[in-house]
Parts: sequence; structure tokens; C-alpha cells
Amino acid sequence: MNKTTFVSCIFVLLSLVSFAQIIPSTGRVQDVKTAFSFRMLDDQHNRIMMQTGWTSQVGDYLFLKHPGNNTEEGTYGIRIGDGIGFEFGKNDFGTTFFNVNKNGNVGIGTKTPNGKLDIYGANFNTTNLILSANYVDKYRWRLKTRDRGNAIDMDFTASDANDSEETVLKLTRSTSGRPEFQLYNDAIVANNGNVGIGTASPKEKLQVEGTIKSQKLLLLDPNNTDNWNNVWESGFYQSYNATNAPEPNQWFWGINMNHSSNNSEYKYNGQIVIKNNSLYPRMYFRSTKVDGTGIWTRVLHSEGVQHINGSLGIGTTNPNGWKLAVNGKIRAKEVKVEANWADYVFEDNYDLPTLQEVETHIKEKGHLQNIPSAQEVAENGIELGEMNKLLLEKIEELTLYTIQQEKEIKELRSLVEKLVENRK
Repeated sequence: MNKTTFVSCIFVLLSLVSFAQIIPSTGRVQDVKTAFSFRMLDDQHNRIMMQTGWTSQVGDYLFLKHPGNNTEEGTYGIRIGDGIGFEFGKNDFGTTFFNVNKNGNVGIGTKTPNGKLDIYGANFNTTNLILSANYVDKYRWRLKTRDRGNAIDMDFTASDANDSEETVLKLTRSTSGRPEFQLYNDAIVANNGNVGIGTASPKEKLQVEGTIKSQKLLLLDPNNTDNWNNVWESGFYQSYNATNAPEPNQWFWGINMNHSSNNSEYKYNGQIVIKNNSLYPRMYFRSTKVDGTGIWTRVLHSEGVQHINGSLGIGTTNPNGWKLAVNGKIRAKEVKVEANWADYVFEDNYDLPTLQEVETHIKEKGHLQNIPSAQEVAENGIELGEMNKLLLEKIEELTLYTIQQEKEIKELRSLVEKLVENRK
């Protein structure tokens, strides 16, 4: 034992004897007052040191040696003071592990906590907080701060049975160039004021890569278009006097339903639009080709004037060139047919066939002249206008035959009367 150690031991023993004289074996310990600091130390840091008073200007403190480390860096201490509050650190408090300052702020890894809890990681990739339930080495949540450039990010991770981590949530500031909010597997992303679900780079206020299921959908404002052939994305649209609208100089509201492979150069759509007219609304629809072109078809409705440019088939898918083709019965109170009429029969140059000619034609053909046969009607039907004209033609011919017969009857009656008179 060297001289210094021997003197120190004697000093400690004398001090303990002095304290023992004022500390009773039972009962309350009386206040102990001293005008000097109290230390237990040696010069090689191999020590337990306690100091009271204000000799160091840092407050009261206690140093405890780290076993096996005979250096100042291996000495841990606790100190309390008006300026520093409560601090736990090492290396003469060159490194701070825990601090509670006089404002009540708690710092971990910092001497100057600026909030109620201030954690300093001292590393570009630091795990700041670990949360667990009933396991200490698995199924844990971690809060991490990471320096990825331009900003410090905050990551939340969750671990499995092997304590393998999975990043569940990432947060950063808007100027970092990364999504401000990014949930696992891009489930939800906030990026530059836009929100994406299933995408890390949403281009609109809300962009969803996948299917949306909702009990209600409310849109306050449709998309505007000035050319219906340029629309290729599904959505609600409006236009006024737009190019390729069903009618010019009109407001239209509509829906576009796009092909799954659509883009600005590939525009297969189904479109339905309604004309703005509260008294006589009109609805149009069409299917477009790859270039966005297509023919608008107007939907019939119960009010207003109906108009069809093409043909209408009822009970048939093939109007076969007719404007209206009905495969079934038609009932109407009135039908008006515009057609040429048969008054030409009464003209002087009309070639009225003789009854002999009529009889000959009937015997040969089995029907009247200019009247279709039963077989022709069965195969082709009849045209109402033309058929009515032909029937009128026959009625007028019969009228001429009747007039001619009436004249002949009068002549015969006159001749009979003369013969009767001559016999008297």
C-alpha cells in the first residue's frame, strides 16, 4: 500500500468514526452539517467518488467507476444542480445519457432538452424507441429516425418471431422529395398534397390503383372537356358547344367508361350524355374506336319530339332497310300514308282494259291486273300506300265499267220499250 492510499484510508476511518458519533443506533438521524466537501478517491480513476458542496461549480454529484476500465471515460456519474437539473452521464459528463432540466423537460442523449421529451440519436440511422408487450426479443415496435438526405425521416417498424423488421410507416417533410406519408406497401401515400392508395406517386388529389367499394359517392364538380373524342379516362364530364358533341351550342353532362388499357393514344370508351333541357331532355350514347371517334345514338323518351336518323326494329334485329320494322301486330287509332293516288284512271288517255281482257288475265294469272298474287304477298308483304292506290284503281275501273253498263242498260231499256209499243 503506498503512502497516498494509506492516508486516504486513515481519513475515511476518522470520518466514519466522526459520523458514527452523531448517528444514533435507533431513532431519527439528526442533521449533519459540514463546511467542507467529502470525497473518496484515488488518482488512477479506480474509485468511488462522492462530492457535496459547490467547489466544482457544477452541483452535487456522485461518480461510480465502470468495472475493469481504469480511465475517465469509464467513469459514470450522477449530478444535480440549479443550472443543469438532474443529469446522468459519463466522462465527467462529456456524454449525457439522461437529463431532466429545471423546466421539467426530459432529455435522452442530450444536455439541453427542448421539449417535454427530447431524444437525440447521435447517428444517421437511430432506433429511438422500442415498444413491446410480453416479449423482450421479438414482436416489437420500433420508432426510428433516418437521415436519407434533404430531411430527417421517421420510420415505424414491426418485427416478427425472429425480430425481423418490416417498415409499416414512413414520415418526412414536404421538401424531401419523398412522400410525406407512406403506409406499408403504398397502402396510403401522401405526396405533394396528393393522396395515393396503392401508388407512391399520386398525380391527383386522390389516386387509387385498384377497386373502390363505397356505399355512397358524391362529386361536387365534374371534369370539363372541349372535345368528346379526346376523353379517355372514366369519370363525369361536362361541356358547352364542345367539338364532337351530339349537338352544337348545347350544354351536355355525361359519363365516360374507359377500357382498362386506355391512354391518351388509346381511347376505347362507352359514353352516355344528357342534353341540358328541362322540358325536352335528350340522352345520347355511343361506343368509340381507338381514336375516340364514334356515332352518337339518341335514346327515345316519353316527352318531346322523337328523332331517329337510322332504322328502328321492334321484335327484329334486322330492319332490312326499312325505317320501321315490326315483327308482330300494330294497333293504332289512325295511320296516315303519303302516296300517289289513282285518279289517273279517270283521265281520257287511260287504257281501261275490257272485261274480256280482265277475265282472260284472271284465268291465266289467278288475280287482277297490277294486284300482287297471294304468293307475292306472303313473301314480300304489301305496301299500304301502294296497295291502297291499286285497290282504288280497281274501284275506279269498276266505276267506269258500271257507268258504261248503265249506258248500255238505258239503251236496251229504250229499245225494249219501242218494241213493246210497236206490238200494240
